[in-house]
Amino acid sequence: MKRRVVYTLAFLLLAITAYAQRPSVTWRNFNLHPLPLTQLGWVATQPSSPQETWRWSVGCETLDRDFANFQNYKTYFHELGIGFARIQSGWARTEKQKGVYDFAWLDSIVDGLIEQGVRPWMCLCYGNPIYGSEIDLGAKMISGKETMKAWEDYVYATVKHYGDKVALWEVWNEPDLVKHANAASMYGNMLSTAMKGIKRADKKARIAAFGLAHAWNTAFVTTALDVVKKDGRINDLDMVTYHAYYPNPDDAAPHMALLDKTVKAYNPGIRLMMGESGCPSILEWGHAMNGVEWDEYAQAKWDLRRMCVDFKADIPTSVFTMVDLQYQSMLQSFGLVRMNLLKEPVYKRPAFYAVQHLANIITPDIMPDTTLKASSSSARYINHVGLSRRGKTIGAVVWFCDRRPGNSLQTEPVTLQLKGIDIKTPVLVEPITGKVYELKHNIYRGANYDGTLKIADLPMWDSPMIIIEKKELKMRSTPIMEAAGVPMNWRK
Repeated sequence: MKRRVVYTLAFLLLAITAYAQRPSVTWRNFNLHPLPLTQLGWVATQPSSPQETWRWSVGCETLDRDFANFQNYKTYFHELGIGFARIQSGWARTEKQKGVYDFAWLDSIVDGLIEQGVRPWMCLCYGNPIYGSEIDLGAKMISGKETMKAWEDYVYATVKHYGDKVALWEVWNEPDLVKHANAASMYGNMLSTAMKGIKRADKKARIAAFGLAHAWNTAFVTTALDVVKKDGRINDLDMVTYHAYYPNPDDAAPHMALLDKTVKAYNPGIRLMMGESGCPSILEWGHAMNGVEWDEYAQAKWDLRRMCVDFKADIPTSVFTMVDLQYQSMLQSFGLVRMNLLKEPVYKRPAFYAVQHLANIITPDIMPDTTLKASSSSARYINHVGLSRRGKTIGAVVWFCDRRPGNSLQTEPVTLQLKGIDIKTPVLVEPITGKVYELKHNIYRGANYDGTLKIADLPMWDSPMIIIEKKELKMRSTPIMEAAGVPMNWRK
């Protein structure tokens, strides 16, 4: 109790002395509601570094249309601790004169991300007006002999220019939004043509398809993949990407399973990837999940649940997006970093720290264990997944999953039982704040321990909580101060 009081007083002092430095009020409120347990410290975070194993990515989209200023926020990628970032290629911005490619604007982004320890993966899109095609979301499909040839040439030139600087080549963005009776087969032709150009430039290049707006749209997928298969290119496809914007992120799981079954019928080696998915931080009137009264509390919880649902299915995921984007008619609020109308950072939202902490806990060497069984004393439904490292289950993630994330900071004390886990010194991590708590007084094993770990009075809510072996977690015990005016994160 004494330690908790000291932490709270230190936090209040730091927040008061730096109040004028545009702190996030929501982040402060998260930190001023500690759990009713003894705090041991905070999750230690590491900066981003090159990774070969796909797990976590973050969005860096729309720069082809100047909806954000990359130079104003690129350093956040290094701090986040993720391995990859999604960018868009911008055909119209690169080829303004037929046959002449100017990659200078895109070089600054690709090289800038690599400087920050992050590998870019690139969505090849949209069309180009000099060939009669369109440049934005929902753009009509490329067709016609001249335009299709120009499309293949552009793809070839882009892949040849960047080589292995780019980890993955994704073809188009949300083609299933196009209102055309033959949209799926037209996309199949575009995809097959792009795959030809990619492999002509780099035989070892990895290719992703679709960027589906609707994960359940398997009819669109099968029609397009029939074209690719007929052209003899189905074995060149590595990933199928999709975007799952569900108010309750757990509701996506059945559609993810159906999509996985659909694509593996064409090629068992194809892997699913959540190519783009995130949550607004305000009530939006346009774009995904509009018409819902979101706020920064729910956003942080939603992003964590999206990541954990995807991890449970062993699907890499890309969080949309690093910063708020200045569309023509609105400033979108999905950013992990809040921006102003000048495309300048204001503060890091709680969702930034949530993603940062989870990425530093569930590292690429940790795998999901779906054999773990969980039950609780709560009347609410829970979702859960085990954390396995080197074949041993070292922890579990649990959360209430029966409704969309809300803005309440209240937790519910439950008795949780985990069967199939044997950890000696479990601790509890709340990954939004990154706080680590002691559990030794809450653990009951009994005289005849059968492999079921029983935890009494465990605080649970509609956001993931992590029970993990203490020695498997990197912790920090002393705070640092960041420019936003509140204790933000804790490093080695």
